[in-house]
Amino acid sequence: MAETAAGTAQAAHATAFGTRVAHIGPSNAEPVKAVAVKCPEGTWPYAAGGAVNYEQAGNGGAALTAIVPSVEAGAVLVTATAPQGLTANWSLVAFAVCSSNMQPVLVVGKGIGTARAACPSDQGLVGVGFHVAGDPAISHLAGVDINPHVTAVEVTASGPGGVEAEVTALAVCRLGVVSSQLEHASNDGAGWPKFVSRQDDNEDLRPWATGAKVTGPAEATLDAIVPAGEGGVSWARGTLFGGYAPPAAFASEDEDDNDGDGSLTLETGLIGTFH
Repeated sequence: MAETAAGTAQAAHATAFGTRVAHIGPSNAEPVKAVAVKCPEGTWPYAAGGAVNYEQAGNGGAALTAIVPSVEAGAVLVTATAPQGLTANWSLVAFAVCSSNMQPVLVVGKGIGTARAACPSDQGLVGVGFHVAGDPAISHLAGVDINPHVTAVEVTASGPGGVEAEVTALAVCRLGVVSSQLEHASNDGAGWPKFVSRQDDNEDLRPWATGAKVTGPAEATLDAIVPAGEGGVSWARGTLFGGYAPPAAFASEDEDDNDGDGSLTLETGLIGTFH
């Protein structure tokens, strides 16, 4: 695996309850990358995210393989893999929304093909993470799906070997979540990659945990899931691993997909008040 790059971003974006920091790793053509971002001293990671940065037009097709928040380390680790034969430079960015408000609890769930992690009954979900083991050409991320009550996350793998993949789901949980709701934004337009974002600037409900999911061909996966920073904008991007283009006759099983080549949905957990 490529050497992990770690650091705290110099440019941080404050939210109502926390600060989003980001760190970008080296730009090169290495096929496997890992990058970590540390929260400022005295804070813990709540929301976590990662994004592949393609550095020339037409490049694409890499897959996020893990977004792992660590309360103990006060950091978020992100990993990604590019398709075999990629020669263009690319880089990886890790994101963390950090807060000094209260130390959260990390709940870990493991499974084959899918995994679920749920917060204790007296806690709410403030962040999510995942890991899908193995070669993304065989099994890769299809979804980081937050439940409607914003208390649990389910991670699903796809690809030829997706049903046999080792999957880990991570839930970052916190006491004192008084009110919460889940919001969605979707893109089912033609073509890949697909991009979707949403802005949540309501002072009474702030964005924290951020997930996303794709439907469509077996190669569909996620190369960006980014929690909100300044301005309340969260976003996600779906791609086809290896840059595979599905045939025009491809038929999606997604009833909400209007053009038949799949969809991308962004999920944002909004939280009202911390006690």
